Amino acid sequence: MAHTFLTFIACCCMASAVHADEIYRWVDEKGRIQFSDQVPERYRNAATRVDTNPSELTDAQRQEAAARVAREKAMVERASEERAVPLQPAAGAVMGAGSSLTQKKLDCERMQREYRESQECFAPFIIRGRDGRPRRRGAAVREEAFLYCKPVPDPSQQCGAPPQYIGQ
Repeated sequence: MAHTFLTFIACCCMASAVHADEIYRWVDEKGRIQFSDQVPERYRNAATRVDTNPSELTDAQRQEAAARVAREKAMVERASEERAVPLQPAAGAVMGAGSSLTQKKLDCERMQREYRESQECFAPFIIRGRDGRPRRRGAAVREEAFLYCKPVPDPSQQCGAPPQYIGQ
């Protein structure tokens, strides 16, 4: 897969180099700036050649990009492996019939605290729309969130609704 991706990138770079011979810039009669490799006859005197050499990558930049791709791919693979491991419930997380009422309350408080902390950790990674709100219900989360945050299931089914705190 990585070999195919690198081959694709190399082909794109070669194709763009072929087409990037000479680029010209001119202003048309409506005052709009135009860029093209072919200048209309009436703008030939006003057109200026645009230097495209700064957009070409050096071998060092290409190697750095390839190394960055490899690092990011390794991060994604690690995150997907961590997600593939099934989450084991913590000891005491499942409410048994023999648990005392105070122990259940303490376990529920701990699970609700862990759930809130998990939600707070994932919050900056939610993909938001232009208005700043999540795009849709069950909003998408960036993959790198799973490198930093631990997904914790909602304890509401086991413990009921969490108590409302002042300031929430």
